Amino acid sequence: MSIRFQIASALVKASGMKKLFALPQGELLEKARKMNRKRGFQIPTRKQFRYTKKTILEQYACLKIETQPTPSKRALLFFFGGGYILGPDDGDVKLAEKFGKASGGMCGFPTIRCVRITA
Repeated sequence: MSIRFQIASALVKASGMKKLFALPQGELLEKARKMNRKRGFQIPTRKQFRYTKKTILEQYACLKIETQPTPSKRALLFFFGGGYILGPDDGDVKLAEKFGKASGGMCGFPTIRCVRITA
């Protein structure tokens, strides 16, 4: 087992996320609703990327992260963890930016319907 895995495993245990996902479905969804009410998703303002809010399939919010100064023929769709019952946080966006930049293309970052996106 690598040190990186051991650290990540300890962080997951400390965060209580494992216990959260072990709850019965009704309790889990109610807790997720409460957590998502407190989470607002702000479109980042980091200067090295361009961000655009898009709606896909007429109802789902998606953040388009352009990592290059000119449009790219490459695109990456980044799905963050959490079972899509919890909204994303800034760490999820930073990871999407990192992967988008490494791929040399645009990164699509779908969010979930229950999280409000504000500009």
